[in-house]
Amino acid sequence: MRNVFAATRTLGFPALVAFVFATITLAGAPRTEAGRTWEKTSFPSIQSEVGRIVAHPTDPDTIYVPTTHTPNPLGGSLPSADGLFRTVDGGDSWQSISDAVLLPSYNVSELAICASSPDVLYAATLMQGIFKSMDGGATWSDVSSGFSYGGQGFPNANWGVLSVAVDPGNPDKVYMSVAQVAGVDAMNPALDHPGFYYSHDGGVTWTANNAGLPARTDDASDGQARTAVASSIVVLPQKTRFVLVGMLDAHINLELFSGRTASTDARVFVSRQSGTDAFLDVSSGLPSGISQSPEVGFSLARVSTSSVQLRAATGSQPELWVSHLGLTVDTGLSETLAVTRSKGLFFTANGNWQARNQGLPYIASWTDPISTASNTIRFEDTVNTSPIALGPGSFSQVGLTGSLRSDQGVASSNDTKVYATNDRAVSNWKKNWDAGLDASPTLGYTEANARSLVFNADLTQAFASVIWTDDVETSPLSDDNGVYRLRVR
Repeated sequence: MRNVFAATRTLGFPALVAFVFATITLAGAPRTEAGRTWEKTSFPSIQSEVGRIVAHPTDPDTIYVPTTHTPNPLGGSLPSADGLFRTVDGGDSWQSISDAVLLPSYNVSELAICASSPDVLYAATLMQGIFKSMDGGATWSDVSSGFSYGGQGFPNANWGVLSVAVDPGNPDKVYMSVAQVAGVDAMNPALDHPGFYYSHDGGVTWTANNAGLPARTDDASDGQARTAVASSIVVLPQKTRFVLVGMLDAHINLELFSGRTASTDARVFVSRQSGTDAFLDVSSGLPSGISQSPEVGFSLARVSTSSVQLRAATGSQPELWVSHLGLTVDTGLSETLAVTRSKGLFFTANGNWQARNQGLPYIASWTDPISTASNTIRFEDTVNTSPIALGPGSFSQVGLTGSLRSDQGVASSNDTKVYATNDRAVSNWKKNWDAGLDASPTLGYTEANARSLVFNADLTQAFASVIWTDDVETSPLSDDNGVYRLRVR
């Protein structure tokens, strides 16, 4: 079966994305379109994917970029990545900061920086474990030896660290999520995965804590298989003992006769004692019932996945954002249907999540022209956006989000690639923050998917990882893909 998950990721599915309008007020100062244009940086051409871009918490010139590949939930090996990169001059030049311990070939899924001790970094990798730097990435040590599950540790061809977060006030308190990367549990000989772990001694020891979280193990003996894992972790900056996890929920339905629908929910859980107590479900208001029933001829399996990416504001008040990515698959003997069912962005300051999608491109139903006779990709009842980038500190009301392969299916979207807000209520996202993303620099492709966006430490620049496609082509364009930069003020 074709890896429709990876194909849809290229279009903007997991993990999983501009700038022009007349005049608005951004962070208290007037902004106009003059001179505000996205430009491709000198970030090197790579064969893997750019992961989540991370900004240094105090130095506006330092940005980190990991590279990785998207695991196929249905199984398969991971190719080598291209390493971990850093700029110390605001994106003018980039250097690899991989070394003989954290090899350039490792898939770095996520990077965490301690806000109070920004030289302390933790790098999460797929299959290789967790790594730590005490000098801003100049050198690395492997801090996986204290981790074990079922007598196994890292390196491990079946497992990967999907997410990592560090306490902003204590570099020794770090949290990670370990999941299957060689196929979801039901498709893998190992019918479970380790789950959530915490370390309060800087990675010397790791302790499992999955109390209150959804089950991590299930087999398909009854025709149903469910599994869940934390796909993102945040430590609340204003109350650092609060650790929140956004879940990747997966359901595979192999029934051939009755009860054949696969369905998942968007879910967030919180620990109130630095990862040591039982997690509580705080998902009220988030999407539920992301479902796939049989649609293709002689449906063999239906798959539903819901992934939640969390972002926390760093201002004076606790505020959280969620980006929901939903994908379902129906596979038959000779055809596969993949449907994007993402529900967009949600916000809470009090525990009740509310949608914040006004003005973002909504698709009721659209069949992507990249579809073939045997592989159909469809968008249905979806708002497909990248996780929000939030302004630092007192600028946390400022946000950017990318449109992921969605604008082509919405005639009124004016092909907007990046949207902006300076209002937590988001009465309406502002269009056309995408000057410079109208066409790719060398090949003239028109679909810019900004998948990861971030502001630098003083809100003078924004960075985005961009993958280009055209109306009917999604092959990687290594010459045009990369890290783009926007000078904000």
